[in-house]
Amino acid sequence: MALPREIRKQIEKQDFDTVESDWLEKVETAPEDVRHFNSVARALVGAGQADTAKMLLDLLDDELQEADRWTARLELLRKTGKIQHPPSKLHAMIVETLRRIYADTSALEQLMETVALHRSSNDIDKVWDKVGRLESLIRYDKGTVVYMTGKGVGRVTEVNQKLESFKVEIGGKGALRVGFRAAPKMLEALPEEHILARKVNDPESLSDLGPGDLLAETLQCFDRPLTAAEVRDALHGLVSTAKWNSWWTAARKHPQIIASADVRNAYQWVESNEDARGATWKRFDNASPRGKLDLLNRAGAKDEKLRERMSNTLLRLGRDSAATEPGLSFEIWLALEKWGLAPEEEWSPHRLVEQLADPLRLLASIDSRTAREKAYVLIRELRDDWRQLYRDALINESGAKLLAHLANALQEVSTDTYRRAIERCLAQPSRAGGFFTWLAENAAEDEEELERLGIRLFKKILFAISTEELSPYRSRLLKLCESGGTLPRLLPHLDDKGAREAEQVLIRAAGISRDVKDLLISAIHLKFPALRQPEETPLYALADTIERKRDELRKLLEEEIPTNRKAIEEARALGDLRENFEYKSARQRHEFLSALATELNEDLGRSQPLDPGKIDASQVRIGTVITLVGENAAEQTITILGPWESSPENRIVSYESEVAAKLLGARKGEQVEVGDETLTISGITAYSA
Repeated sequence: MALPREIRKQIEKQDFDTVESDWLEKVETAPEDVRHFNSVARALVGAGQADTAKMLLDLLDDELQEADRWTARLELLRKTGKIQHPPSKLHAMIVETLRRIYADTSALEQLMETVALHRSSNDIDKVWDKVGRLESLIRYDKGTVVYMTGKGVGRVTEVNQKLESFKVEIGGKGALRVGFRAAPKMLEALPEEHILARKVNDPESLSDLGPGDLLAETLQCFDRPLTAAEVRDALHGLVSTAKWNSWWTAARKHPQIIASADVRNAYQWVESNEDARGATWKRFDNASPRGKLDLLNRAGAKDEKLRERMSNTLLRLGRDSAATEPGLSFEIWLALEKWGLAPEEEWSPHRLVEQLADPLRLLASIDSRTAREKAYVLIRELRDDWRQLYRDALINESGAKLLAHLANALQEVSTDTYRRAIERCLAQPSRAGGFFTWLAENAAEDEEELERLGIRLFKKILFAISTEELSPYRSRLLKLCESGGTLPRLLPHLDDKGAREAEQVLIRAAGISRDVKDLLISAIHLKFPALRQPEETPLYALADTIERKRDELRKLLEEEIPTNRKAIEEARALGDLRENFEYKSARQRHEFLSALATELNEDLGRSQPLDPGKIDASQVRIGTVITLVGENAAEQTITILGPWESSPENRIVSYESEVAAKLLGARKGEQVEVGDETLTISGITAYSA
């Protein structure tokens, strides 16, 4: 804070008596103005009046203590402590002040130990760093209501010094532990009057509020405008899902709740009705044409005079735009119709649809999906060429609801016309990104379409993922590769040739991760075992064991990996991945499961079943039971099977083991070295389960 000019002049004139008088008067009227006192004290020190500065600061300090203004006193010590006191005394005063401020905080002493506040007491800069850390942690005392991004509102139920973590109970989601260092990034301590804290501590006081008052209370608790989704999240549990739409409509009618000028689709609170009207009209006057429409739709219900003023402006705009921007005129007419103010003029939606030589030009210039849906309905009602127009519109449309409307309408009257639109789309997916993506998504639930499109759709989806023109749809297309998506669901509808093509396309495909690619190839091999390329070294195993391993792979691909993927998404929602233990753990689990699935798929690819009924027991082979006799005539048996069946405690060894290497190929009567013993083979029989 800059030194007031008058005081600076007094110090320059060395009129220190007047400075002192002004100081004492300020102590009486505004003792908490620490920034002012700090600037004056430092100016006095600079003028060689350190003793005067110290004396005045001591007087202020006494006043703050007597008035129990401990927070202001801590700030005074922070700003001027080095002027007033030696380090050891200042440290003691800081600790005393903290104890006064946080007298009701149960974990204060423990947290002081955690931040080592009592150490290095002579290094005051370090002491203040520790105070800062203490203050950042102390806000999370036991019982504090906190907000956690991605999780919601909860309460601190434990402060664990040994683990240096807080335990937070979040309703319906159990307990979470948050480390001391991560807490300031992950947890927001809420004051008692905050709407989210009141939801936890006193929900009854909120349930009695009307929609407008409850929304007003909510908006006043945040230092920024809120979107509808954010309001809904904040009031979850107070406003039911079934009543949300009607509640939200009623709540926004509060005259002091207006649309934000800075944040799209967000709302804020203003102090008076007149402030609201003036702010809304100013925004309307400066808004784009469609911004004006949006403001009429949102603010029209609150203020009849404002609505009429807005409508008159839009009426002129709609009339002037009919020839050059028919889509804008169309939307304006529908907005005015909502309030019973639509004119009987030649630019009504019916006339625009009937008279335009190219209705697709009209559709392309309509931003609102609701208005575009109305235009489609009018085109079908008023024009004989609507089928052709609908087919052409499919290629340009992107909204799922509108695409469904167009597709259903065409299929009702002409399946062939709709099929031709699909063929155009598959021929050039990049020219019909919205339609292609919608078609590919819906195919997952349509067995007939999966059967009909088969490998063709499989290849087109993989092509689309790496096509630059379709980048706006890439995230949706990538989901089609996941468990339950269109690509895995296409596999049962492929024949051997199609499966081979699918495998080759996957191997060459760009734009999808190696993990996803490997999992899809594993799924193809699971359904088409003949496609597996045998390795130079086969892996022998019993048929039942191979089937059990296939079940393990199936469980990995269809249950464990999808569940883990969901866990990754949930953990990612917690934010700050550097401090997110759940995310790191889920990612490590993902890497482990993917590696396990890949290895298991490769092993199954080279597995060959052992048929005990066809094993030649004339010599020791894989799948034989060998009886061995020692020098003391004691007998023992060893069974040689594959590595998957190995069980040394049951005398079953893998053919890859050191013991098996000594036995394989030997015949009855031969001697072999097993461990430290020389044993004689007295019998060889084929293994039987």
